[in-house]
Amino acid sequence: MKSKALTILPLLCLALISLSVVNVPADVWSVELSYDPIVHNVSTLFLNASGFLCEKEALVIVFHSYSCQPLVNITVFTGPVELYSKNVTNPVGSVEIAVLYKLEKSGELTGLDVFIMDRSSLMERIAVLDEAWILGYPRQPILLEIIQIDGQWPYAPA
Repeated sequence: MKSKALTILPLLCLALISLSVVNVPADVWSVELSYDPIVHNVSTLFLNASGFLCEKEALVIVFHSYSCQPLVNITVFTGPVELYSKNVTNPVGSVEIAVLYKLEKSGELTGLDVFIMDRSSLMERIAVLDEAWILGYPRQPILLEIIQIDGQWPYAPA
């Protein structure tokens, strides 16, 4: 049986991460992390971005475990650069929690968006994998992803 501390800790952590996210004026630039189970495996997110980063600014994604432990930081863009949309893959495994930050010229981090891989997203991906299996796609990548999802399922929020 899971203790209450193990259940409450991730929720508290997610609340703290969410509080660090600010609204960015949409007329200047926009960014959003999303997941499409038809297109992406459970290790990949889509960064929808438009606008411009100035010199010494950067967009950084920090991938966290469900227990809110930071796993890896990825610098997606470094200014000066025009932003564009792209896929971003977690190099250490499945996406559990991803936080998008803007690194300011001053060195401050500003939280822009949070993505949490929940059980409904995992179920949508399982349905896509089931269909791929039926259509005769290569079995090994499908099985490996199902194993990833199976390991993630007990910890994913509902």
